[in-house]
Formats: sequence, structure tokens, C-alpha cells
Amino acid sequence: MSDHTNTSTHTKNARSHVRTSVRRKGVRLTKEEVAETQEKFLKAFASNGNVRAACMSAGIDRSTVHKWAEHDEAFNMKYALAKADVDDAIRAEIFRRGMFGEERFVVAQGKLVYGADGKPLTYREKSDTLLIFHAKSRMSEYRDRQHITVETLPKEYTFDPAQDGIEK
Repeated sequence: MSDHTNTSTHTKNARSHVRTSVRRKGVRLTKEEVAETQEKFLKAFASNGNVRAACMSAGIDRSTVHKWAEHDEAFNMKYALAKADVDDAIRAEIFRRGMFGEERFVVAQGKLVYGADGKPLTYREKSDTLLIFHAKSRMSEYRDRQHITVETLPKEYTFDPAQDGIEK
């Protein structure tokens, strides 16, 4: 199977990393361009929660984001907040699907089933699996138990009343 990556927007280096940067390698951004590109990346990341897609949207390479996160404290704080927002959106979706479910069409013999009013019939399907994950994250009694057994031999100990603080 051949790789049909669009080479005009993506180029592969020797390690099979797909570059998402639109700039020539080695060309640096000005301070204004960095600020603009960071905001573009953060906006895209907040909307899709995907680093690679946000990098492509901002026209930068993933390594640039890692460099900014390591060396730019203001960017790192904004990036951490964006990650927390994405995590919260995922938690909200898990909760919604687990508690309230998704609307599904009623299908019989591969065809939609319609009601007397001519509209397709639907039902609400909740996700037990997502509800379990939500319960595990919120309530300790639903978390998987981890038992760790450590077997050690006791140290040899001799009792000395003078050293152990017991008076005669």
C-alpha cells in the first residue's frame, strides 16, 4: 500500500514525521507572528482538542508547540487552560451520553420505521459504558481496586531497655 500524502502541504522527514508547518525549515517568525500564530493554534486546539489538527490550522509544526510550552510561560499557561477546557468538554459529553443518551432512529429490516404522523420513529439510547467511566472518575467506590502485596522479611531486632527508652 503506497502513501498518498499531499506533498504540497505535508512533507515527511527521515523519521516519518509529517511536517505541518507551511514555512520553509529554518525561517523564524517575528514576535508579532509568534503571538498571532499562538492565538491561532490555541483557538483551533480549543475547538477540536487535537494538537496535530491545531498545528495544521496554524501552519506550524508540533515541535514548535512543545518548544513554546517549554520556553514561553504565558503560552504554557494558556495551553494548559485550553487542555483543561477540552478535558471538561469531554467530561460533559461523557456525562450527557451516559445520563441522557443519543437519539437513534428505529430501524426494522434495514429500513427506517415511520410513525402515524409520517415522521421517523426515534428512541433514546444511553451509554452504560460511558456512565461507568463517569462514575469511576467521580466516585471512589466504583474505581478498579488495585491490590499491591509486598513481602519483606523483618529485620532482626534485639530489645535493649536502655536504648529503647524504658526505665528499670
